[in-house]
Amino acid sequence: MHSRSFDIIRVNPFHFQLPQADPCYFLTSLVSFLRLPYYGDIGGTSVRHLRDIYNRFSPTLWVLAISRLVDLTTLWMAIPFMSLFLKRAGASDALTGLVLALNPIASVFGGLLGGQVSDVRGRKPVLLGAMSLRVLVLLGYAFATQVWQFAILAFLNGLVASFFQPAFTAAIADVTPPERRPEAYSLSRVASNLGVGLGPLLGGLLGVSHQTLIFSIAATSTTLAGLLIFWQVPETLPDQARRAQSPRAAGGRDMLSAWAAVFQDWALLIFVLAGLLSQVAYQQIGSTYAVTLVSRLTDYDRVYGMIWTINGLLVVLLQLPITALFERFPMAVAAMTGCLTFGLGYLLFAAAAVSVQPLFIYVAAVVWTLGEIILAVPQSSYVTDIAPEAIRARYAGAASLPWAIGGVIGPTVGTTLKGIVGGPAVMAGVSVLAVLAGFLFIVAERERTRRLAALAAGAGCEPPYHVAT
Repeated sequence: MHSRSFDIIRVNPFHFQLPQADPCYFLTSLVSFLRLPYYGDIGGTSVRHLRDIYNRFSPTLWVLAISRLVDLTTLWMAIPFMSLFLKRAGASDALTGLVLALNPIASVFGGLLGGQVSDVRGRKPVLLGAMSLRVLVLLGYAFATQVWQFAILAFLNGLVASFFQPAFTAAIADVTPPERRPEAYSLSRVASNLGVGLGPLLGGLLGVSHQTLIFSIAATSTTLAGLLIFWQVPETLPDQARRAQSPRAAGGRDMLSAWAAVFQDWALLIFVLAGLLSQVAYQQIGSTYAVTLVSRLTDYDRVYGMIWTINGLLVVLLQLPITALFERFPMAVAAMTGCLTFGLGYLLFAAAAVSVQPLFIYVAAVVWTLGEIILAVPQSSYVTDIAPEAIRARYAGAASLPWAIGGVIGPTVGTTLKGIVGGPAVMAGVSVLAVLAGFLFIVAERERTRRLAALAAGAGCEPPYHVAT
């Protein structure tokens, strides 16, 4: 890994006092004491420094990141209010949960299919095809009035979104050298989180009663993002990888054969299992913990909303600096540090639910988010680093499985256990899952190190099997 000077964040405990109640003051104080050396002097950032940051990456990466920001900002104008739209259509609580669960269920299939087609047909057709279908889905949402209509659209939306992701992930790897990939994926993550943070604010300003307007704006913005990719993003699938593929490999028996070969890679399987454990834990914040706080806090809306505000703000501010910091160490250090911090966050969430003190919840949110940020450093580029070039998108599709499957079983298992042992006990229990995931990530990181070393030595980094195409 390349080296760069990096000033470690310094904290003077004698000049930083936690507020008593005001969450806005809490965030202001937190950000004020964090130094962000990656960005330079925020108050007087020079044009040269900004140019240096821009030149670190391919122009294609910047276009992809901007298109992602535009797409997710308007998409998330509507996503947080989907349950309200379903309620208006007459759905019960149980039916609302079932409809929303169709999205991650569909993602299980979309990610695998998108990875396969992207490796065979190219990244750009998949990106443009997925965004075109997304526009149709959003227009359908704009005029949906019946629960069955929302159900069909939820399934299609999950299918389309997951179909897009492997091509997007592989395209970033195609235009970025291995030593820059952690930073590149961190930049993409910052853009995504910025969109996820801005979207609900804009949706709230428009008002949830304007369903047609919100989704029409989202469809228009997705169209613009697609046009940006069409005009500015070249096909990134390497020529050597394209020549290694057969056009008939996109479907049928050849597709099944290719996927069977991909899942013979034990390093990928360990990564998928570790990702599943961490994702099951992650899903508890949006399900088990949310339900727990409802029954314990009178100002639930404000406190729970602040958890995600803290999360989004810290990811945008700290993802790139923390990535730069941990690039100085073996990725196994980032994996274990991230999982331990992640697990500590869940323990703090459990304690905060018992004490019912909003300030403790905010502190837990900070620790939990820091764990998420650190863990994203090794996770982001792992799959593209270990994957053979010819099947890079297939690996990215396989890597989406933990998030799709975890999104289905995490809330179900967590809320069920809450009824038996209580919310705080569930949060304490999932901290164990985070630590177990950390040990699995360390095992996986050893294989990543070996393959990158072999690649640098000119020996190649192909897994010890042949992928039928």
